[in-house]
Amino acid sequence: MKPTNLRTDEFKISKGNIVKVNFIKHASLFFEINNYIIHVDPVSEFADFSAFPKADLILYTHDHYDHFCANAVEHILTEKTEIICTLEVETALKNLNIKNSIKVLKNGEIAEISIPDVEFSILAVPAYNTTQTQFHPKGRDNGYVLMIDDIKFYIPGDCEDMPELVEHQDYEVVFLPVNQPYTMTIDQCVNAVQMMRPKVFYPIHCGDTDINVLMDRLKDIKGTEVRLCDM
Repeated sequence: MKPTNLRTDEFKISKGNIVKVNFIKHASLFFEINNYIIHVDPVSEFADFSAFPKADLILYTHDHYDHFCANAVEHILTEKTEIICTLEVETALKNLNIKNSIKVLKNGEIAEISIPDVEFSILAVPAYNTTQTQFHPKGRDNGYVLMIDDIKFYIPGDCEDMPELVEHQDYEVVFLPVNQPYTMTIDQCVNAVQMMRPKVFYPIHCGDTDINVLMDRLKDIKGTEVRLCDM
């Protein structure tokens, strides 16, 4: 079950499988892979999560209120739901008396995920501010690379145009946050896309950013399809 007005984009992977990306709001997404559901940073401020499918896996990039909330997790949790998160999120979940399988990943660590007929692993990568470091200091939060068969999806967390982004060149699908002072300026986002050169790029976590200006700045980057969604 999911709202009928939800935007869903599909990406073909090997063996005829399809990854569906569902766009909720801000940084909240969920992925569908052969009926396996992955929620990313679910927050009830942006949607009624009782209307969404239950999670097989939840990914949390960090514990800020616009990426983690108790109400959303309670709506999508089952006794079998696995959670991958940071140390701060693990503490918050335990304070809610959530007893599910919780795996804390540090930057650079990998989790192998079991989905029938699909090769799937998750790499935790840095997510931090390079200028406004009081918001997201280096080493605390996570971004995630979802390696699903032959496609890589980059989920950024809250960050700016970190030098580490050059390590993620030519990924198929990249999401980046564009909302200073907490994440990227338009200039930083353009630089990040130029560094990464993804096949498909989605701006997310946009706040009051003038998306028309961003789209105009990105139009001449060859090899990257920019897709605008209401995030």
